[in-house]
Parts: sequence; structure tokens; C-alpha cells
Amino acid sequence: MPSIELRNDQISVALNARDGSILQITDAARGQSYLADPLEHVPFRLFKTTDTVAVQGFKDFRYTLEEDRVQLTWDLEDASLQAEVTLLTDGVSFSAKLEPNSCDTPAYAVEYPLIQGISGGRDTFLAHAYATGILLEDPTSILPTEGALRFVPYPESFSGASMQLMTFYRQDQGGLYLASHDGAGHQKWLNAYTEIDQKDRLTLSHMFGLEDLRPGKGAAMNYPFVIRLTAGQGWEEAAAMYREFALKQHWCAQGPLTEQAPEERAAWLQEEVGYATFGINAGHDRSHWLKRYRQDIGTPGLQVLGPDWTNKPQTFGRGIPGGLADWLPTRFSEETLEAIRTNGDRFAPFEFDFLVATHQTQQDELKHNLQRFPSPTFSHDHYNHPMLCPGQSFTKDFHRTRDLQVREEAEVDAMYYDISANNLIKLCMREDHEHTPGGGKELDDGYREIFEDTGQALSEAAGEKIPLGTEMMNETMLGVLDYYQARSWGQPASALEMWPFIPELRTGQVRPIPMFTMVYNEYGAVRMDGWGKLVEEIGDLFFDTVAKTYLWGALYEINHEYSPMEMLDGQENTEEEHYAAFEPRGYEYSPERAAYIREYALARIGVAKKYWGYGRMLPAPSIEVPTEMRSWFHYNHGVKTPTYEKEGEHPVPAVRTSAYESPDGKIGVFFANSSEQEQAVSLPLEELAEAYGERRMRLSPVIGGAASDPVWDSKKSAGGGAVTLEPRTLYLLELS
Repeated sequence: MPSIELRNDQISVALNARDGSILQITDAARGQSYLADPLEHVPFRLFKTTDTVAVQGFKDFRYTLEEDRVQLTWDLEDASLQAEVTLLTDGVSFSAKLEPNSCDTPAYAVEYPLIQGISGGRDTFLAHAYATGILLEDPTSILPTEGALRFVPYPESFSGASMQLMTFYRQDQGGLYLASHDGAGHQKWLNAYTEIDQKDRLTLSHMFGLEDLRPGKGAAMNYPFVIRLTAGQGWEEAAAMYREFALKQHWCAQGPLTEQAPEERAAWLQEEVGYATFGINAGHDRSHWLKRYRQDIGTPGLQVLGPDWTNKPQTFGRGIPGGLADWLPTRFSEETLEAIRTNGDRFAPFEFDFLVATHQTQQDELKHNLQRFPSPTFSHDHYNHPMLCPGQSFTKDFHRTRDLQVREEAEVDAMYYDISANNLIKLCMREDHEHTPGGGKELDDGYREIFEDTGQALSEAAGEKIPLGTEMMNETMLGVLDYYQARSWGQPASALEMWPFIPELRTGQVRPIPMFTMVYNEYGAVRMDGWGKLVEEIGDLFFDTVAKTYLWGALYEINHEYSPMEMLDGQENTEEEHYAAFEPRGYEYSPERAAYIREYALARIGVAKKYWGYGRMLPAPSIEVPTEMRSWFHYNHGVKTPTYEKEGEHPVPAVRTSAYESPDGKIGVFFANSSEQEQAVSLPLEELAEAYGERRMRLSPVIGGAASDPVWDSKKSAGGGAVTLEPRTLYLLELS
């Protein structure tokens, strides 16, 4: 087969000279070729805005080869697709644009480039920025042709990608870094799937378009899609490569948190709150539980109160407000707010900030300003919600006006927005809106402007920073959002995102990873995760989930969205006072589980603050520990959902590790033994010395938020790094 070749000492890329499709990518230094012969090489796929059935044909193809690049042109029936492939030192980059031949030509989305025929196997891994980070072992055995990661929109981190990054690798044998280096927030897709006729081969692709759907406008990819070689040293290697691009973008322009004035960034998020709750009723007295949490956990908490504070019901499936008169005045329980203030807690009200009902007040205005999602949506989410469009001036004014009144009435410490900017594809098909039909970057910019406007207005009114939080997080919202809720780190005993991989999450073949944290931890925003309950019935996976959540830089979240709170002193809240249907449980509150959280929460605002709150996450060192099967039971979800009341055992390492560099240059390595037994561990001294140089190392249990007397000291201890970790205990190995 005649080919076009771009090569240097590190990489060679071969394209089909007959159609421009990618035939091979070879790591010259390692002798590693990544593509097996698929049944059919496809250079690109076109999608009309009304269908996900691809158009693949072309009338003519030609190319021009230069020393380090090749220009490709495909003549189509009613358009021309032009691409440029450029050789890099250790990779190759792609750019493309679609130009219609007439003003009557319909707009398209373009899937380009397609990397087809990647060989699978149990020694292969795919890491993807889907839902802030997911790792698939032997991805060809998991990924389907449709659904899951077939269409992964960016920026959208519930059903899509929080960053523009994925990586395929064989551990320590080599791999590929694949990323869009776009600092403008354009709508795109980063896809991974198997072809319908070749299930043992993986396809990775990039897709762009649907941003300007006016006739004759075509589509442009005005940024590089980059493929670089890696050494196959885990997903962390690719995250570090992406970080080199990411920190130079506008969403990191404010610098790390330590370079921002405390009053400008609500320092209490990093320094005062040690845990979070989510979904405690805002309109009913829940002071009894809040006081007990404060007593037993020992730190203030961030209380994201449930949605039952609005004038008309804001519920899960039983009605939501429409116009301002439906939202206001607020109906918070004074007893609940008084307990929060007495505890020294902080609170935010749960708000559907863009989701509105169109059958109540302001019907005509709301209907005119609704977002119209594409059909199909090019996502596994159908976005079946009446959402206000962020490209409209009305939405910006409505958002600010409502939230200013909420702050004035309830003196909130923060705001929380659900089904908001980070859950939604950035497309609106309306032709009568202020934005270009399609939107993409315009809608992403619109969300940023709304959050900047509302946040500034709230902070000016309060005389202090009022932080904003959302469900999920995208990189483009850094700098305007301060915290977020996620649930994937609680899987499989959790809900919502990552649901296409439920069977593999239970076995451990698919795992959440802290990819977003690895790139952005010291730039914010604070994560809440864990989907927890303080009851014995949820099983002993709880202990690993708590440890993992804190070691990965987040606040552990006690969640009461779809089930009652713990039975406390004979009391359990009822469904009649809640905003979602649930069944009574009668599960007793566990002070022992609260005490376990206490040690991590105190560490979060104590000795670990400069690492978890302000530090740069580093690759975790490798240690040999046994894998344990931990029990789990999942009941905190809708009673009609497929995962409701599912249970099982889940494999986890007996000891979790994580590592950070603090702003003062110290390295902190955390070891969390979440098992019931002592664990004998050999500290990875050679690995740490190779990574960070010869430094003094001291290992200390973390008790009461402080590092206690060292149990091992590199200058005093003989016999290498052999240590014994006590059951359910957190340790800090500090390199100074």
C-alpha cells in the first residue's frame, strides 16, 4: 500500500497515499508500533447536524508533502476538507477545516483524526479525562461501538471530558498521549470505541464542529490535536505532559491559590472545613444531626443544604420553580441555620440555577430563553431538561437577581448549582438567540460571564468572597468556580457519573483516577466526593473511600439526597419532609465511623493542609500491599434506578498512597492503612530518592490533625524502610 511518511529519530507516522488515513504510528526508539491493520482505514467521518450516521465518501483526494508536514485535501460532494499533519520532536499534530462550496450547504461536524486499529490486551490501559478521570484496563474488552465513550463532549464532565486529554499505554513499554491544545474552550469530542466489525481493535478520535450552524459556514479546528509518545509510565505521565499546556491557559491566569489574596478566594475552603454534607433538608429542622456531626468529626463542615428552600417546590422529579416569584422568598429552617452558625460551619443552598419550569410564572420569557439541544445530542446523555441558555442576556440577569435576593434573605456563605455548566453540552440550536446557532465556545464563555457576574455581585453585597460551586467541574471554569461535587470516587457504592461502566467498576477493571487533581490541584477548585453515610450497613468499603477521597485532595461528603439521614437518638427524617422519594431505613448513626472521618478531616485543616489544600499532586510511589475485598451496599439512590440496593465486594489496596509538593518545596507522601489489620510495608526509598533527590525522610502517624512522633527516620532508623502501619491509621512521610 503506497504511503506518506513523516519521520525523525523518535517517531514515524505513515498515512495512506490513496485516502490520507493513518496507517501506522511507530515509536522508533522503543521499536513499538501501535496500529494493527483494521478491516477498513477511514481518513475522516462527517456528521450532518441532524444525524449521527457518518458520511465517509469523497470525490477526490490529493496531498502535498514537505519536509516536516503534509497538506491533505478531500473534495466532497458539496464541500472541501483540508488538513495539515505536522511532525513534532516526539509526536505529530493535526489541524483541519471544512469549507462548504455554497451558502446553501448544511453545516457539518468532522471526526478527524481517527486513530484506528490500536491493539488491545490485558496489558493495555486507556486513561481518559471523562468525568474528571477514568482508567480502563484492557479497553477493547470493555468499550462498545455505541454509547459509553463513543461521543465524549468537551467541556462537559458528567457525560463528557473535563480536560482535552486521553492516553493509551502498555505499562513501562510505551504509549500515546492524545490531547487537544485548545485554550479557547471550543466544542469538541474526544472519543474511544471499537468498530462494529472489529471488536478487538480500539479507535481513538477527535471531533469538531456544530459551533456555527449558519448555512455555508462549515467548521474549523483552529488548534492542534497532538499525539506524542510516552514511556508508558502510567496515566500520570500524560497528565504531566498536559499540565505543561494547561497551566498557560486563561483559566489558570490567577495563578495558584497561594498567590491569590485569601479574601479573594474564600480561604476557608482550604483552611477551615474538614468535611462536607450534601442534601440535608434546608426547609426543616436538622440541627440535631448537624450538632452531632460537629461534635464527633471535630471540624466545621461545608453544608450544601438540599433544594427545599424555595417559595415553590424545588424537588427531584416533583416540580421545580419557574420565574422569580416561584423562587422567592426563601424558606430556610431557622433552627438549621442557627445550628450551622453555632457550629462554625459554612453553608450553601442547592439551586438548579439554569433548570426552570415553564408552566409557572414568567412562562413566555423563560420559554424564549431556553436552550435547544441538538438531536441527536452526540453524547450518551439526552439532556432532557428545560435549561436557560447561557448565551442570553436574560439568563445572566435572572441568575444574578435571584441569587442576590437569596443571599440577602439567608446570608449564605456560598452558592451551589446543580445540573449546571459542567453537566451540559455547549450547544444550542436556537436561531433567535443572541449567540451563533450552535454556540460551543460562545456558550462556554457565557457560563463564565454569568458566574463572574453573579459571584462579583454576591461578594460585593456580602463584603466578603462568596464562593460558587457546581455539580462536576471543567477546566474552562477554573477561576470562576471555587468548589464542586462529584460522586465517582465512591463507586461502586455511588451514583450518577460513570454509570456506563457499572459492571467493570464493581470488578475493578475500570477505576476512577484523580486526573483532574493531578493537573490542577493547587489552582482549585475544592472537590466533594464519597457519597457517604455514617452507618455500618453500607459496608467496609467506606474506610477505603474516606482514605482515598482525602488522599486525592477532596473533602469527604456525607450525602442525603435519595435516602434518610442516619437514625440518631431514635429519630429519622421522613419522606414527607424530603424532596425525593425514599424508603425508611432505621440504620443507626455510627459514632465510630464519624471518628474515622475525624482523623482525616483534622488532617485536612492541619498538617496536610499545605499538601491536600495547596500542593501540587505528584505520582504516588509504588508499594507492595495486599488487595482486600471490601463489602458495599448502595441504597442512596432513586428507588427505581438499576443500582438501587445493589451490594457486593470490591477489590482495593489495603494501603492507599498519594504524594504532593507543598508551596514551600517539601514533599509529603501519605500512607493510609484502611484495613482492620496491621500492614507491613517497605517504604519506596530508592524511588523517592530518584524522583526528589537525597532528602531526610520521617514517617509519622497523623493524629488529631498533627504529625506525632516519627516511627521511622532515615537518619536514625536502620534496616532500610521496613515499617508496620497500624490499622485504619493515616501516616505522613515528609521529605525535607
